[in-house]
Amino acid sequence: MKKTLSIIVAIAMILSMSMISVYAEDIILIAPNPNSAPEGTAITTAAEFAAMTADGKYYLANDITIDTTYAATFAGTLDGNGKTITTSVPVFAVLGSATIKNLKLAGNIAIDEAHAGVLTVTVAGESTLVIDNVENNCKLTVAKKNDVGGFIGVMDYNACYNTTITIKNSTNNADITGGWRVGGFLGYAPGSDDAAKPFNMVIDNCVNNGSIYSSESYSGGFVGRFGGTKDISGKCCLTITNSTNNGNVAAAISQIGGFAGYVLGKMVVKFCINTADLTATAGQNMTVGGIIGVSGSETKNYGDGATVVWCINRGKLSSTSKVGGLVGNLGNSKQANGAALIANCINYGEITIENCYSGGTTYAGGIAGYMYGGSGEGSNTITNCLNLGKITGETSAASGKNYAAGILAYVNGNYITIANNLNLGEITLTSTTTADKFTHTFFNNTTGAGSEACVNNYSIAVPAQLLEKNGTVANSTTVITAADAALCEKLGADWGMGDTNPVPAMDRTTIGGEGADFSIFEEKPEVTEPETTEPVTPPTTGDSTVIFAVIAVISILGAAVVAKRREF
Repeated sequence: MKKTLSIIVAIAMILSMSMISVYAEDIILIAPNPNSAPEGTAITTAAEFAAMTADGKYYLANDITIDTTYAATFAGTLDGNGKTITTSVPVFAVLGSATIKNLKLAGNIAIDEAHAGVLTVTVAGESTLVIDNVENNCKLTVAKKNDVGGFIGVMDYNACYNTTITIKNSTNNADITGGWRVGGFLGYAPGSDDAAKPFNMVIDNCVNNGSIYSSESYSGGFVGRFGGTKDISGKCCLTITNSTNNGNVAAAISQIGGFAGYVLGKMVVKFCINTADLTATAGQNMTVGGIIGVSGSETKNYGDGATVVWCINRGKLSSTSKVGGLVGNLGNSKQANGAALIANCINYGEITIENCYSGGTTYAGGIAGYMYGGSGEGSNTITNCLNLGKITGETSAASGKNYAAGILAYVNGNYITIANNLNLGEITLTSTTTADKFTHTFFNNTTGAGSEACVNNYSIAVPAQLLEKNGTVANSTTVITAADAALCEKLGADWGMGDTNPVPAMDRTTIGGEGADFSIFEEKPEVTEPETTEPVTPPTTGDSTVIFAVIAVISILGAAVVAKRREF
């Protein structure tokens, strides 16, 4: 069994690393077609730009420099034609049902106190806005407590009613700094609390390369905060697909994510990679996630759980309270709508958590730091995920506890599914109170319904016993020994770690025993939205079948990502 498991683990490592590298290097933004003539009225000066009619069609005939924001609500078309607007102010005050495309932005905007976005401060309600192939190279700094975004600064509830925003094929290269909710593309949108007037925001095939920093809370590579203080369940959705965050993200107080710092409501993230470092070291209750920092309120039902599928974190993550390779805090205690889901994801990044506050508790997980169980039959789920990142926890507190885990550090509540996951990351904890030091695959605060769905998980041995369900020895996790890990490294070298299409050094029929079914390797699973997503049913018989269920999904991840890229 150990030898078989070791071989399978080696395959998982190679397939995930080699196939994912194809995706990471394959994001190419669409440039304007030089053979297509722009339509509309030519803009050649700042004066002509300021004189545009609100619903007209325009294109830039050359680069221009502006120092005054377009004040009216622009609902026309502006084709940048590959040219650049250099600016010291937000380009638009308000965008309505506009199309902005093929445009480059440059310059430096420094504001003492005001909401701000480089492209637009805000968006009007009842709008359909499209931003396509826009590149922002304009640095934006707002000194005091305001909402700041590389493309859009802030929206209020009225702006979200009956509004759809699509940002595609676009890049933020500039550093974005603010005093409150800060994102590389959007600072803050509260969402719609009116089911008859939904709000949808889609970000597709986009890249953030700029450093994002909030001097207070809510900092994300793409979105600082999504969701406000009203019940927006089922009335809005933020979707980010086929995108990469390469910009380091930090905040001085709380909530940091590679793509979104804080989400209250429905969010779907697919085929996305974070390569940047995410840092939170100053505040007492900091939460950090490679994809999402916090998803869901701890006290109220503000919407559906987040869905994070086919995503990867490669960045180093550090925090003082909660940290997860994909999500720092997942779900909420009163969640009554769509279940939260993390599936088919990989964490490569090193995770570090340090608690220096008396009585504080830390939660560090390779996939998620802290998760609430669902309040109904729809289980919050972590399935078919792989952690390769090292996890280090340290505390100098006089009291308090440290929870660290290869998959999930702590779950609070019932109706959970943790199945078919694999941890190969080393876990190390140091504490002044060794009785309160834990290393484990997951720890469950309750023993309620749904906990029996935690099965078929695998982890390398850690210094302390694997714990789950109120501290009892794990019964759903198989321990991989140090000898197994050493064998995995040797087999990995035989495969050739850098190969795009590696050829195994052994015959497939020798893996998993005679009669093993490999057909699943050739299938691409269908990814569905959270309201229709069903947790993957874990295998129920046979050790080899169990292991292949874990590894097959990791291999499919590479194939699915490559196939997805070929669609563009």
